[in-house]
Amino acid sequence: MTKLWLTACITAFLSSGTLTATDAKSPDTYEIKLSTHGNNIAFDKIAMDIPLGKKVSVRFVNQASKESEILHNVAILKPGTFDEVIKELQKNGYDIEKMRTHPAIITMTKALAPAHEETLSFTPEKEGDYPFICLMAGHADMLGMKGVFKAKK
Repeated sequence: MTKLWLTACITAFLSSGTLTATDAKSPDTYEIKLSTHGNNIAFDKIAMDIPLGKKVSVRFVNQASKESEILHNVAILKPGTFDEVIKELQKNGYDIEKMRTHPAIITMTKALAPAHEETLSFTPEKEGDYPFICLMAGHADMLGMKGVFKAKK
């Protein structure tokens, strides 16, 4: 009886349309959720291991309270380029749109208001530490809003 009930439940669930191909995790993509730490100028994670040569999808969520109006973004950098990017960011008056085409930035989100999110992806081609930072004025350089993806075999 239990086996029949379980089979009926699974069949009903699968036929309900609740699970679709886009809901399933892709074996070719490594998925990460990264967010801010409330109203603090900080990410909720500061170091994560990621697989070398595999697509990494990063879902970034600004979890600051709406009342705070704190904007955040995330930029993923090539290994060893943190200082270079910070110098250029300061030189450009913290205009993050001017940074979008910087050769050391692999990918980046736009500035996100509280409760907003954006997903970006990249594929680490060589072993190393891929910094991720917030490009908003003072967040990474003065307040330490940064972390690192460690690409390994």
